Amino acid sequence: MGQKINPIGFRLAMRRNWDSQWFARKRDFAEQVLLDYKLREHIESKYAQAMIAKIEILRQQKIKINIHCVKPGMIIGRKGGDIDTLRAHARKMCNSGEVEVDIREIRQPESNATLVALNIAAQLEKRVMFRRAMRRALLSAERVGVQGIKIMCKGRLNGAEIARFERYHRGRVPLHTLRAKIDYGFAQAKTSMGVIGIKVWIFHGESAARQKQNRALEDEAFSRKVEIGADGEGEVKPSAETDTSETEEMIAEASKKAAQVRSRSGRNIDDVGADDHFDEDDFADDLDDLQDDAGT
Repeated sequence: MGQKINPIGFRLAMRRNWDSQWFARKRDFAEQVLLDYKLREHIESKYAQAMIAKIEILRQQKIKINIHCVKPGMIIGRKGGDIDTLRAHARKMCNSGEVEVDIREIRQPESNATLVALNIAAQLEKRVMFRRAMRRALLSAERVGVQGIKIMCKGRLNGAEIARFERYHRGRVPLHTLRAKIDYGFAQAKTSMGVIGIKVWIFHGESAARQKQNRALEDEAFSRKVEIGADGEGEVKPSAETDTSETEEMIAEASKKAAQVRSRSGRNIDDVGADDHFDEDDFADDLDDLQDDAGT
């Protein structure tokens, strides 16, 4: 308990894939990892205004770089000039003849955790109050329709001498549930008073298979719901799919419970007073109604 883990790494190969997909031998592994880091650092620093959420690097017969951003025009440039420059620089860094760069636009940046963190960091660098920036992000995410969001800022907030952290959340964010689709993002705001870290968790719901299974269990439980009181009085709710034999069994069970109540009381029906809990007439009416339902 109390140990923190990256939600993305916790769900790798289960909810999402790696951002770098390639195979290398032991002598080349460290060099490839360093090359990926330099590529991402170069792209994110040069095209920071494009609001890049994720960069995928795939190495097969050729190197393919997928850039997920909000403003693809900032990377493509006029008549595709900037993307050609990026492709040539990546070819030089990788020392490879074939490098493919693919730009993918993100339609809803309010539901992406990395973009939400970058947006809050940009506002903090412009001296916006951190509470206002966090609440604005919460409202934007709710408007899009996410099931839960949690935001945490840590550092010298509002220029305080002692660093602290503050956290806001809406909805539910089940971090311990592996089947949950949790998006995690981190960003840093470099202010005049120091660096402020921003973490964002967004819950997009559980897997479709699990949701379908839960709905099936709820429907089955509802269709076979029977409510019978401890004293023999109760209401039987047969579903449309329940056949006549099942309804007759329910009626027999209710009659058996009523007989047990009468035997425990040790009195005749004629001796039962008006203030007693058990009412024979009401129970007979209920049995008649059940028999009519069974006949239909």
